[in-house]
Amino acid sequence: MKKQQLKSLQTKNDLKAAAAQLFSERGYVATSIQDIVQLSGYSIGAFYGHFASKQELATTLWMDIMLADIEETAKLGLDIPNRDAFIDYLVTHAQMIRENALLEAIAPHCVFPPELQKKISDNAKHYLTMLVAAIRNWNPNVSEETALNCASAVHCLISSYTQGSVAQFIQITQDGLRMLITKLMILE
Repeated sequence: MKKQQLKSLQTKNDLKAAAAQLFSERGYVATSIQDIVQLSGYSIGAFYGHFASKQELATTLWMDIMLADIEETAKLGLDIPNRDAFIDYLVTHAQMIRENALLEAIAPHCVFPPELQKKISDNAKHYLTMLVAAIRNWNPNVSEETALNCASAVHCLISSYTQGSVAQFIQITQDGLRMLITKLMILE
């Protein structure tokens, strides 16, 4: 990477770090672009050289966090040998995402154009593949289709839980989520 490219990448990362801090502390609405550039030490021009808007920056942060999280969860999930430990990992991890102040502040303001939706979909498929493999590992006689249906239901539950959308319809606790996932994963 050339010196100018490295400098540009550093600027972008500094702007993202400043925005992440401010969005977490103040919230999305209460944070201005001016606040972000002031904290990062860059100019408004530097901001617009990397992001078209505050919303684009928020979406970039969301994508960075969630795609890295999906990748990590998919990778680590297969290394957990015990079903109960795996379920605990999924539930604990879902709770951490749900309680992430930055994600809570920016999620309602993110917009995902088709190219980002494809990226999210591709990563979700990777996560789903991990869930199917885990289910079939603990239930070897289960068909691929049944494992995929179960994994899809688990994925939907976790996604809804982390985004808080389950709370609109029912009250679900961390223990409730654990119980539902356990029931779905025991296909005997």
